[in-house]
Amino acid sequence: TAVPESFEAMPASSRATEIWTHRVESLFLDSFGRPDPNQDPPCERTSDTTVVQALHLMNSPKLNAKVTSDSGQAAKLAASEKSHQEIVEELYLLVYARVPNDEEKQIALRWFEKSNITRRQATEDLLWALLNTPEFVFKD
Repeated sequence: TAVPESFEAMPASSRATEIWTHRVESLFLDSFGRPDPNQDPPCERTSDTTVVQALHLMNSPKLNAKVTSDSGQAAKLAASEKSHQEIVEELYLLVYARVPNDEEKQIALRWFEKSNITRRQATEDLLWALLNTPEFVFKD
C-alpha cells in the first residue's frame, strides 16, 4: 500500500521485523503468526495459513485505511498519467510479483470502464481485491 505502519514505542519508520517486544499490540501480527510469548520457546512463529488471516484482510479497518489513503500507492497510481492497463499491470507486479494474464487484465480493465466509479475508486478496489485473493493470502 506504500503506507507505513506505526508501532507503539517504536520509531516512525520501524518495520514489524524490528519490534523488540511481544507487548506491542497488533491484531495483524497476531493473525499472521506472531509468536505467543507464553509458549516455549516464544520465538517459534506459526507459519500455517488460516481463515483468520483471510477474514482479517477482508475486514481490517487499518488495511482499508491504507488502501484508501491519500498518500497510498492506489492514490498515487490513480493520479498518475499511466493508462488503465499500466495501472493494472503495476498493481499485479506489486501484489503478486507477476504481470496479469490476458483474462485477469480484461476483468480488471472492465472495472475501470464503469461509469459510476472514479479512476481512484477503481484502483483502490482492484488493490483491495488482489490483497484478498488466495494467491496473495495463501501462496509464498
